[in-house]
Amino acid sequence: MSTKKVINRWFVIVGAILIQIAFGVVCAWSAFTRVLSDPDGAYQSTAPQTAWIFSAGLFFFAQILIWAGICSHFLW
Repeated sequence: MSTKKVINRWFVIVGAILIQIAFGVVCAWSAFTRVLSDPDGAYQSTAPQTAWIFSAGLFFFAQILIWAGICSHFLW
């Protein structure tokens, strides 16, 4: 009888889906930039303001991936 810990496959599937959604949001940002920075649009943000939002999103995406990589060591 083996005492090896069995990995729950659903953790991997849910994690992969969440990463794909986050990466899709980062990649789709270019579609939103024009709408957000339109001076006559509803949001009327400037290009630097939208760039800061995008930069913050990338920063937190990277931080969460680093944290998830460190924590995955304890799950397996």
